[in-house]
Amino acid sequence: MKIRTGFVSNSSSSSFVMIGFEIPKNLKTKDLLISIKAATEEELNNIDKENISYFCDNVLDKKNLTIKNQSRNKKIFGEILANFSSEEPGIGDEEIDLEKLYTEIKKMQETLKINSKIKIYLGDEWGQIPRAKATGLVALGRGSNSNVRRKS
Repeated sequence: MKIRTGFVSNSSSSSFVMIGFEIPKNLKTKDLLISIKAATEEELNNIDKENISYFCDNVLDKKNLTIKNQSRNKKIFGEILANFSSEEPGIGDEEIDLEKLYTEIKKMQETLKINSKIKIYLGDEWGQIPRAKATGLVALGRGSNSNVRRKS
């Protein structure tokens, strides 16, 4: 019998680790992108309504940012640190500069005028974020299948 520690996944699941903060549920993605200067209002106004969601997701993906639902009333905005998937084997060995990362997230938080705690979130792509930990990045690089975000 095998005993597994860290993230455990089956063939149809993936998990993530992110750093971020709670944002108002009613904050629209396009307004967030404009506020953090990830897109201009002109760019967003030139996208037809059918493609705006795809465009916003693409902009977030390129910057390694994401918005996740934590519950019916809470959304989390932040940066993906690692994705774990049973379909992509291998453990990443990249290092992340926590001070630089925290400073980047804090700057976005101040730009958005949001005063919530910055935390580490663990979750899966199929459900909501089950818990938040602000104790460090102990989960990074654990599990049999992980891809740790590259930080320059």
